Amino acid sequence: MSNPDEVLEAGRRDSEFFNGMTLGQKQQWAKDIIKRMMQASGVYEKKGLAKIIGCHQNMPSNWLQKGSVPWKVVYICHRETGVSLDWLYNGVEPAVVISSEVKRKLKNTVTQLLVLAERENLIAQSDKDSFETIAIQTTKEMIELLTTP
Repeated sequence: MSNPDEVLEAGRRDSEFFNGMTLGQKQQWAKDIIKRMMQASGVYEKKGLAKIIGCHQNMPSNWLQKGSVPWKVVYICHRETGVSLDWLYNGVEPAVVISSEVKRKLKNTVTQLLVLAERENLIAQSDKDSFETIAIQTTKEMIELLTTP
């Protein structure tokens, strides 16, 4: 089911997930989900979450009592905030994927920073003549970097 509307219609059979859990465990699980949904939505009260999701303001408290948060509600929060469903529902942080292009840019930036740090170290340890030579060279390189498209 790749269509979001199909996902909302089908929902999730929470009973399969809850087998073997005590009411206290279910309530803790619901509390954790509600806390993550509030964090994702940038609200500090359950009634603020209810407003964002589009349900009655007492519903989050009802979910806590029952120890069950409807899958449809979690999906709506995901859709509204863009936060990972795995994180909202299970507390699992999504894996960060860094493209080869980003890795290359990061490597170049770090290399440039290391070169600048080494230059700063040389300037701090050098005499007046060396300082002027390094300062002139650094200025030329900075002008070149700023004027290159």
